[in-house]
Formats: sequence, C-alpha cells, structure tokens
Amino acid sequence: RSVKLRSQNYCEASLTLLLHYAMLKFEDNPRPYGNIIPWPAYAKTKTDSELKHKLADDIIKYFDEGKMWECAIPIAESVCHECTQVTYDYEKLSVLHKRISDLFHNIVHEVRVSVDYFRVGFYGNGFPPFLKNHQYVYRGHEYQRLTEFQQFLLTHFPHAQVLSFNTPPGPEYAEAEGMFLQVAKVDPVGGEEYEKLCQLSVADSVKEFYHTNDVSRFLLNRPVRRGPKGDNEFAHMWLERTIYQTSDRLPSVLRWAEIVQEEHLDISPIEYSLETMVTKNKELVSLMRSADRDASQLNPLSMALNGVIDAAVMGGLSNYEKAFFNEEYLKEHPDHRGMVDEMKTLIAEQIMILGQGLDVHQRLAPEALRAFHVKMETCYDEMRKKYLPESEPRRPLSLVGGIGRTPDRSARNSTFSGATPSPSSQGSPTMRRSMLMDLRTTKRYSSAADRRSIVLDSTSNSPPSPFQTTTPHIPSSPKARHVNTNLNRYNL
Repeated sequence: RSVKLRSQNYCEASLTLLLHYAMLKFEDNPRPYGNIIPWPAYAKTKTDSELKHKLADDIIKYFDEGKMWECAIPIAESVCHECTQVTYDYEKLSVLHKRISDLFHNIVHEVRVSVDYFRVGFYGNGFPPFLKNHQYVYRGHEYQRLTEFQQFLLTHFPHAQVLSFNTPPGPEYAEAEGMFLQVAKVDPVGGEEYEKLCQLSVADSVKEFYHTNDVSRFLLNRPVRRGPKGDNEFAHMWLERTIYQTSDRLPSVLRWAEIVQEEHLDISPIEYSLETMVTKNKELVSLMRSADRDASQLNPLSMALNGVIDAAVMGGLSNYEKAFFNEEYLKEHPDHRGMVDEMKTLIAEQIMILGQGLDVHQRLAPEALRAFHVKMETCYDEMRKKYLPESEPRRPLSLVGGIGRTPDRSARNSTFSGATPSPSSQGSPTMRRSMLMDLRTTKRYSSAADRRSIVLDSTSNSPPSPFQTTTPHIPSSPKARHVNTNLNRYNL
C-alpha cells in the first residue's frame, strides 16, 4: 500500500486493501494470528471487526482521492449494513450516509478526466524473460498522454528504443540483442455494466465511468489506404483493427495487465465511415446535453458544431456522395447496398442534430458569440438545402420526437443520388458488428465478468465489488430533456 500511495496510485492502493478486507468478518474475535497488515495505522486494532472498520475507512478515503467514487459506494454500504443490523451504531451510520451522499453528488457534478490506456510491447533479448516479447496494457495517470507515457517508460528502460510503427515487429526486433518498445494508445471497450447503462437515460458522467473502468478489452485502430493515390480517400481508407483481451480487468491492484489474446479485423471504407458518423453524432448529442445542463460547457459545443458545419459546407459530406452514393460503387459492392442506405440515414440525422444544437447554442450563447452563431446558421442553411428536401424546414426536435428523428426515406433518397432503398436498409450482420463501437459480438471474452458481486452480508468473506453498479437511476435534468434522442444507435 505504501508504495502505491507514494506513486499516487490511490485506486490500486484501495484495491490492495480490499483483498485484506475480504479476509475478515465483522466479528469481535481477537486476532491470535497477529497483525496481518504490517502498517502502524492498524497496529492498535484488537479484533477482526475493528480492523475491518479501519480498512473500510481507508478504502473509501483512497477511492475518494482517486476520484473512483463508484467504487467507494459499495464498501460504505457494506459497513452501513453492519451498523444497521448488528452493532446499531447509528452515529457512525449517519456519518456514512452523509459520505455516501457526497459520493453520489461527486459522480454527477465533479469534473473527472478519463485516463488513457496504452499497449506496450517489449521486444529484444535485453529485457528479462517475463517481459521479453510480451505485451501489456497499462493504465495511465490523469492527464498523462502518449508522449508523457513514453518518457515514463524510458526512465525505467533508458537504453530502450521506441519503435515508430504499430505493426507487429519481425524477428529482427524480437530476437535482437537490444531493447525495443512499441507503445500505442488503445481505446477501452465498455463491459456489461456499461452496456446496461447505455440502455437507460442516465447522466453521461455515470456512463463514462463504466466505459473506461472495469475493462478487459481494448481496441487499436490503424487507418490504411488501399487504393490509387489522388482518388477520394474516403473510398480507399480501410481500418485495421486489433482487439486485445487482457488477463485481468483494469484498474486492478497493478496498473497493468498482460495481453493474453488478440483478434484482427479489417474494416471496409464504408464501415469505417459509418462508425465515424455514429461516433460524431453521439458526441454532438452528448455535448448538447452537457451544455444544456451547465452553460459553462457551451464552448466545447460551439467548437464541435462549427467543426462539423464548416467541414460539411467545404465538401466533407460530398466526399461520401462521391465515394459511395453512385451506381458504380453498388455494382462493385452489391452487398453494401444496406450500408449505403444507412449512411444516408446518418447524414440526415446529423443535419437534424446540428439544427437542434444550433437551437441550444442560440439560447445560451452570450452577446460576444452572436456573430459567430449567425455565421453557423448561414452555413447550416446551405447544408440543409443541399442534403435535405425543401419540404423539411428546420424545426425544433424537442419532446417526444427527440434528436435524430429520421425524415421520410423517400424524400431523403430523392435528395441523394444513387440506388433506391432496399429492404436491407438496416445493414448486414457484418455491418452492424463493425458499426457498433462497443463490439458486442466479442462478448465471449467477458466470461470473467461475473467473478465479482456485491456482498452486503457481513458474514461473507467475498469482497464487495467496487465496480458493480449501485447507483440508482439518475435522470437528466428537466432542462436537458429536450435534447434526448430516441435513437438506439446513440445509446443516450
């Protein structure tokens, strides 16, 4: 624990203490086996119950310092159960309930930066056997980015050379006498708790925690151009995706976990474009909800709206038309007809989402941003006239309809050139697999997800899971409800 605290690894320190916490019961038995934790803070405890209460206090404290409030709540609730059903210590119970209230408040209102994860490969005979030609996923510190993390590794391996490519290295590196590091940022794939929360209308801060914590699957995406130079890059930009499975979920008692399995997928250009559109639409909706709840979050929404609208007016969306919305592409790829129709749907939805975003921006923007807002409105009108029929004027999409209500398909197809809609407009199973960024088709990797459970029974030896959802349904504020979407694809 002391080593982790000196490194400010508060979450890992709490999870380490949690292992000791699980060994004890809330009983007043003396400890004839002596002090199992060689630390002065626990030397004065005489019984299992006393030591377990002291451990619980420190676990909650370190989770709080590490901004892992969701993990502290089940520990506090287990102590509350003991105070309510066994000791009847109502004074401590009142203190715990106040602390639990503060933890829930922090989840919703405190700013918390998601940490990045990094895949590190160790190659060469210069590394010890347990590292040589092995790969690990490391959990970075708050605000630690790729360059800082590389410098951190080089302080521990000053003679190592960082490779500049992310493709699997050959024997010239794996069997060389030197030390070679391959470092890349990877994206976590949310587990079952995240998928469950995505089906509910909860605050984004609640969902984001489970997207980046208690995870064991990670993605590494490498864009690769496969086609003649000079053509439309959208039509030839493939994605080489690697899915890594680690030996344990992160965070854990260590800041890293070894990669035990990996899978490689090739994502076609249209599938890559679909994922990009879905991700951008979800980002816009999330920023709109954040700005509507808190006007101080307006600046990220302003930049996002301007970036999408400017790119569309300057030809961003027309690149999709040139690449995919033509008979030549459909003749060459007849099985992509459903994905082409899906792309048309996503473009129409993005235009409608942008319109709602401008409504939010107009209502919240200060006087200094009025000219900027008028410019965005003008560009948006040009984009809407080009990609949506004149019969679909901009209108607020609040209340039941929500953001992203799909316009009439026949009207949309009259705007886009290309094939007529087919019954397979929802796309093939292959398209749906690659379009959904949470990769639900790889659930076979999550067989260890049920190894943790909440145990409030004071007689149990199992540690309460710090990652099991214990938060009640937290609806969005009434002020923000008019920007909620009903589209399942956005999971908001």
